[in-house]
Amino acid sequence: MDPHHESEETGTSTLRKIKIVLASILTMFLVIIVIQNSGAIMLRVLFWDVWVHLVLLIPLVFLVGLVVGYVVNRRRSKV
Repeated sequence: MDPHHESEETGTSTLRKIKIVLASILTMFLVIIVIQNSGAIMLRVLFWDVWVHLVLLIPLVFLVGLVVGYVVNRRRSKV
């Protein structure tokens, strides 16, 4: 067996580590953005005007994006 050849487990482990590092970096950026943008804004939703603090809105939009990405990815993998 070639010592320079990565097994499937090692490749998967490396890919998993890369994903964890990227997720950690993105999470840090999200926290920094939320902390620096703590003011309130007026959000218009159809006929309503709602005052929302960006501290709540930014993570909410981020989570909605994660859920949509997860759902789209699941549908692609089933096809």
